[in-house]
Formats: sequence, structure tokens, C-alpha cells
Amino acid sequence: MKSRLDNPVFFNNLVQLAHEVDGLNYTLHHPIDRDNKSIIQTRTENTDEQLQKLAIMLGLTDAIDSVLNERTRQDAKWGEQNHEPMSWMGILGEEFGELCEAVNETHFNNGPEARKKGGYLNMRAEAVQVAAVAISFIEALDRRYSEN
Repeated sequence: MKSRLDNPVFFNNLVQLAHEVDGLNYTLHHPIDRDNKSIIQTRTENTDEQLQKLAIMLGLTDAIDSVLNERTRQDAKWGEQNHEPMSWMGILGEEFGELCEAVNETHFNNGPEARKKGGYLNMRAEAVQVAAVAISFIEALDRRYSEN
């Protein structure tokens, strides 16, 4: 299983936070390959260990990391989303419906084909998507209504 420190968004946010909080000694280097697709990070000795401890202290769980990874995936797929609030309700409602389906197919015996849509992994994946879409909605609201 990959460490959450392998996620460049998570890592960069954590480094920035650590730097602001405690002046953590770090080196971050981002050479990009010819296709502009991969980011390579190098860190000073012990930085990963310090960042892991900071993540634990801040309560940055695997669940939160999963949601952040899903947000990164959604942004890569769809770009910045700035829908009207009513459109967001439809998007969020659709995702919530998929979560409900995963829970129902886990709980009820609707046959082997329906059962494939249930189970821990499907429930978790759908819950992560609901959370990620909700965060995207909040970000869109902040962009639209923020006074900054």
C-alpha cells in the first residue's frame, strides 16, 4: 500500500503546513518529465518520518487521504467545477444514491448480480466520492460567494 506521502497534493500541503507551523527543514524539488506528467520529489533525510508524525498529530487519516486523492482525480478528469447550487444538489444526490445502493446491496439479499454492487470496498468507494463531491461543492461556493 502506498504511503499518503506519495500523493503529491497531500505531500505538498503537509510540507507547507509543517513549514508554517514549525519551520520544518525540507527540500522539495519538482523536475517534470518531457510529457509534463510525472512529478519527482526529493526530501532531506528524516523529513518523511517528521511529516508522517505531523499527519498523525493532525488527524489526517487514510479516509481523509482517500477523499483528497478522489478530489485530485475529479479535478484531473473534469477540471474546476463551478455549477449553480441546484446543479450541485443533483450531482451530490446522484453520488449519495450510489452510496445508498452499495449499502442496500450489502445489507439485503437481492441476488448475486446485485450483491456485486455492495460490500465494504464499494461502500467505502462511494462514501469517498460523496465526500469529495461535497468538498468540491464547498470550494465552488467559496469561489462564488467569498469576499476575497
